[in-house]
Amino acid sequence: MFKNLLKPFQRAEGEPQPVAPRTAEAEALVKAGNAAEDAGRLEEAHRMYRQAVALAPQLPSAHLNLGIAQEALGDAEAARASYQKVLALEPGHAFGAYNLGKLEYVGGRLRGAEALLRQSLAAKADFHDAWVLLSNVLDALGDLPGAAQAIEQALRLKPDYAGALFNHAGILRRLERIDDAEPSAARAAALEPDNAEYLASHSTILAMQGLCAEALVPLRRAMVLAPQRFDLRAKELFLLNHVEGISAQEIFRRHVELGRQLEQVVTERKHARPDAGKARLRIGFVSGELRSHPVALFLLPVLENLDRRRFEVACYDGGTRSDHVTERLRALSDRWVDARGWKDNQLDEAIAADAVDVLVDLDGYTSQVRVAMFAARPAPVQITWVGYLNTTGLTRMDYRLTDARCDPPAVAQPLHTESSCCCRRASGATGRSSKWRPSPPRRASARDTSPSVR
Repeated sequence: MFKNLLKPFQRAEGEPQPVAPRTAEAEALVKAGNAAEDAGRLEEAHRMYRQAVALAPQLPSAHLNLGIAQEALGDAEAARASYQKVLALEPGHAFGAYNLGKLEYVGGRLRGAEALLRQSLAAKADFHDAWVLLSNVLDALGDLPGAAQAIEQALRLKPDYAGALFNHAGILRRLERIDDAEPSAARAAALEPDNAEYLASHSTILAMQGLCAEALVPLRRAMVLAPQRFDLRAKELFLLNHVEGISAQEIFRRHVELGRQLEQVVTERKHARPDAGKARLRIGFVSGELRSHPVALFLLPVLENLDRRRFEVACYDGGTRSDHVTERLRALSDRWVDARGWKDNQLDEAIAADAVDVLVDLDGYTSQVRVAMFAARPAPVQITWVGYLNTTGLTRMDYRLTDARCDPPAVAQPLHTESSCCCRRASGATGRSSKWRPSPPRRASARDTSPSVR
């Protein structure tokens, strides 16, 4: 009897259960919030998502969308709490784990980010953006082989995603797989021909293959797109030294042109000449290659043999890598400044505050270009040496340390803005240092600007 009475209220197995009225209302608010967000009305969307959470606090999508809006409005901590709520309601939620992982990555909590992204991918193996971000996290952790594998998985899902191709090329380049990197760099630049960063990346890899004339083509396209970028101008000067058919006079003219432009916009500090009777002169060395690198191999014997009764040494290291050679140079320095990531004006102010008497540029227009900083003249006497075998084009660079074999004075001096200071074997074979031993190669990092994903 009672069974028959209950039949009208029972639902066949597998038939969908009715949605609770408040949940349906909350889902409608989430949908309306998405439309408002797409139209650029972020505050309105945020209010709708909060209402949805209030109506259905057990609805993961309400918390997820609220977190995305909070993140977009700049409230990362509120967004974190919302994403954590998503995962509490639905452990392993692919988008909740991804968005929380992205916040961990941005905050520098890399191990936590890696764990969350792997959790996201366990739930959704075809999640392209999660593979891209995992690659960036592994890159930042120093696991370049793992980063390469992750970005390659992203490219299997979206072969023509320019950002992933750009990252792939950069990772392979740092793994010294230059020939493998070139197709990805070329494809990224072809897909987005108005992206100066992608064009510059392709140019760098072509140059590393020894194809300097070919490297000028994407580089000059990038220079047209971003004429304000000094780093692209510097790369062009470097490449001109390696292209056949360009005269020494033309290369000199281009250096002078860039040097003049820098000196027109950079204010020069005024100094008295160093006191020749000073007990100890302070010499500063500026480089991004104070590690197992030819520049460091030239510098080591100089520091080892310098008369410390007459000179003290300050080194300004702008490099992203260090090794036992770095430590040896540090031990030989009276002052060591870790200047990685510093802007030119920061470095200029630090060197001026240190009262350096003679400042030596070891890079020129190579890896860590500080020519613009030298244009500010942070020291009264400035010298360029060894890293770049040509002029800087600056009239504010006083001397270029070289030798008569590399730069016969009668031939070379008219092609330099600096006065040539010829020493015995200043630019030839390295001086011997009994303390130096080669170290195994090390590798290094990348980027992400992925949007939050629902």
